Amino acid sequence: MADNETRENLHTAYQRESKASVRLKVYAEKADKEDYPGVARLFRAIAESETIHARAPPTPSQSVRNVKVRPPTTLSGTVSSIT
Repeated sequence: MADNETRENLHTAYQRESKASVRLKVYAEKADKEDYPGVARLFRAIAESETIHARAPPTPSQSVRNVKVRPPTTLSGTVSSIT
């Protein structure tokens, strides 16, 4: 069961990364048409990153079994450490 669930999760992740890449390329085309070449380049760079991410095989460090979940600290503690 866990192996099947993992396969489904990987497939879903791949689909989402692929869709994000396509969507960002469409945004880049629109930015070009509206004369925002810098924004278009940014969208294309992010789209390429999404494509690379979608194609990259998962590594053992990305395994759900290896992830340790810790409860988040309070928001005020996080904000005060930034400022």
